[in-house]
Amino acid sequence: MFEKVENSWKLAKECWRVLMLDKEMLMFPALSTLTTIIVFGLIGYPIWASGYFGPSEATHVDINHMFSLSILLQYALITIVPSYIIYLILTFLILD
Repeated sequence: MFEKVENSWKLAKECWRVLMLDKEMLMFPALSTLTTIIVFGLIGYPIWASGYFGPSEATHVDINHMFSLSILLQYALITIVPSYIIYLILTFLILD
């Protein structure tokens, strides 16, 4: 088990070394974080604003299906959209 942890630590150090050698690669995690926060906000705000987490039990019954669907949509958007946006931005940056 400790061998796996040691290998993971070596890999993390090597990745950090590569990032320090080519600082432009820091754009990938920065843009991914930014787009993930934006997408999460776009999905999370309507759920919060709908009153799903409010004190009324009647809202919980009416909104259950919407909440489940929005969680599925949120998962899809958080995994697909940031990667696609970063791909587009970097493609335009590289082509310039």
